Amino acid sequence: MRHESGTETQYRIVGVDEADASVGLLTFFSPIARALLGKRVGEVALLQSPRSSEALEVLEIGYGTDDR
Repeated sequence: MRHESGTETQYRIVGVDEADASVGLLTFFSPIARALLGKRVGEVALLQSPRSSEALEVLEIGYGTDDR
């Protein structure tokens, strides 16, 4: 995904027991994952926090363990 700043980041949405945000493994109920779920490539998700909001563009979607 691409942040408004232009920075590209890769995340994998995983179960609670696999989550490790320091390496981009996000639990399915994290704010970023909830914003991205259901989006398609090219769509923009709005990530809202108490202090701000940010548009995140979906660049690629992969499935399985070999995509990371």
